Amino acid sequence: MEHGVRYFNCGFPGEAELLESGTIDGGTWRQAIEYADLAHLVVPRKFYWERVVDGDFQSGYKEQDIDLLSARLTEQNIVHSITDLVLEIKLF
Repeated sequence: MEHGVRYFNCGFPGEAELLESGTIDGGTWRQAIEYADLAHLVVPRKFYWERVVDGDFQSGYKEQDIDLLSARLTEQNIVHSITDLVLEIKLF
């Protein structure tokens, strides 16, 4: 789950990328996505990333506090599930 799952590397779109019915084309998710087409949102606890900046290869792991996210979602009565690896919000 930490390595090799491409969409885990992208993160969530920024506010400027959000439209009324979907995301912009060419943004964080690299293509326009209609919200109605999303089946679920998956937030990994830890994921591997890599990039090349000015010819220099960089990589590492990013950890995210999905326990805190779970608590905040619970406060807002947003149904979700959490495991030791991921937090998931099902939209179907």
